[in-house]
Amino acid sequence: MVRQLSAGFSWRISLGALTGGIAWIGLCDFIAAQGHLNVLYLIVLNGIYLIVITAILLRVADADSRTKREQLRQEQLTGAEVVRRLAQVAALHDGDTALHCDRIGSLAFELAREMGLASEKCEMLRHAAVLHDLGKVGVDRAILAKPGPLTQSEKEEVRRHVELGAAILEGARHPVLEVALVAIRTHHEWWDGRGYPQGLTGNEIPIEGRIVAVCDVFDALTTQRPYRQALGPDVALEYLREASGVQFDPQIVDAFERCFPRLLEIYPQEVCKAIAL
Repeated sequence: MVRQLSAGFSWRISLGALTGGIAWIGLCDFIAAQGHLNVLYLIVLNGIYLIVITAILLRVADADSRTKREQLRQEQLTGAEVVRRLAQVAALHDGDTALHCDRIGSLAFELAREMGLASEKCEMLRHAAVLHDLGKVGVDRAILAKPGPLTQSEKEEVRRHVELGAAILEGARHPVLEVALVAIRTHHEWWDGRGYPQGLTGNEIPIEGRIVAVCDVFDALTTQRPYRQALGPDVALEYLREASGVQFDPQIVDAFERCFPRLLEIYPQEVCKAIAL
């Protein structure tokens, strides 16, 4: 009952009431000097009551705040565990996809920090971004591993990973999975509207999708694929610059460039040696 009651009070109101109680006691000194002792007795009792109640509310509010922080921490731990299990499914289908997705989680976390997102949102995105390619578990492994260029029908099959991944997480109520669903649906949208599946433009694309899009392409370009050799980080960064305002949000590309040396630390040492910073 006390916890429910305290939920309606802010720290500012509680501190204000405490200050008022102390001021009330000061008023008592003035009344005592005038000789009104009966009135003084009632005012002193009311003032003490106000201070005691305020102190209780402050204590309960502090406990409630700690409880909420612990609940958030437990939610993040639970979400991380679910993500790990789902990522293991992806690894069984395609080991390269699993490694790629792990790196995207780390890249997205660092890039979100550079963008100034709240620490809770950065941490959430770290876990959620790992699942951006979850739908590839439903794509033919022969297509994913094909050494040459894909036919148009094969490209369409690969594009289905967006809707497949969204179908897997549709209706999820855990915060991490909700963010993952957003990233899955929107990380192939383009800033100029030529992406898929919805053809969203600019800020219509959620920030999670815009961040993952940049990280996804950079990692894809700098790692070995069945159909091409890996590019150097400097070449991949130049691609991001050229696609800024077309495929990618310009502000996110700028943020990526600012924290570029830190992002390279995510990769093996031989990758980092490919560029002179």
